[in-house]
Amino acid sequence: MNKLYQVLPLLLFTCAIFMVGCDSMTTSSGNKPTNPGTSGQNSGDPVTKALLGMQKKEQNLQAKIDATSDQFGDEEAMFKLDEQQQTMYETHFTELEKMLEANGWISSKKYGSEVSGQALSILKKAPAEKLEKHLDMVINAYEKGEANSVDVAFIHDKVLMHKGQEQLYGTQIAFNPDKGINDVYPIKDETNVNERRKKMGLEPLEDALKKLGIKYELPQ
Repeated sequence: MNKLYQVLPLLLFTCAIFMVGCDSMTTSSGNKPTNPGTSGQNSGDPVTKALLGMQKKEQNLQAKIDATSDQFGDEEAMFKLDEQQQTMYETHFTELEKMLEANGWISSKKYGSEVSGQALSILKKAPAEKLEKHLDMVINAYEKGEANSVDVAFIHDKVLMHKGQEQLYGTQIAFNPDKGINDVYPIKDETNVNERRKKMGLEPLEDALKKLGIKYELPQ
């Protein structure tokens, strides 16, 4: 990892405004088409039922967290809910890995965008060190039009940052001690980053960072 940067908790940026349409299938000119279906071709399929069940559990727990956060001062309750959420994410990741091993990628063409999107959502929240072995599968799925390009860009950058390599799309934020501010993690071929972002369905980097209160100018 670049020694000038300290990685921030990535869950804060899992659905950051770097990613236009974070929870929907995003397409753009030059991007591979994706299946616009929602819950898959067969709602009784075991994979579909399992992933949509995980999605519902995550949504219900998040609703509890949101409600509790509105009750000022209940730090103990929030801590317990946060622990419960992390345990849930770990369990769902383990279950997803078993599915991937048994069935291969959870394709949006086969299962629909909602089910495929839930698989990507689980991967995005997983520790970066556990994602590297799945990266080739995810990239291959995107190239075949079977995975949301926005989510794939995030996962790819997350793995690269963990490995101490420059990211490709600018989706990852880290604390820069040299500047004393939160800053975009170093980007490979930064001059052309917006071309890559456009291909993946992402808005220009300077616009995304502005929404996060980070001043950024594209290198000339």
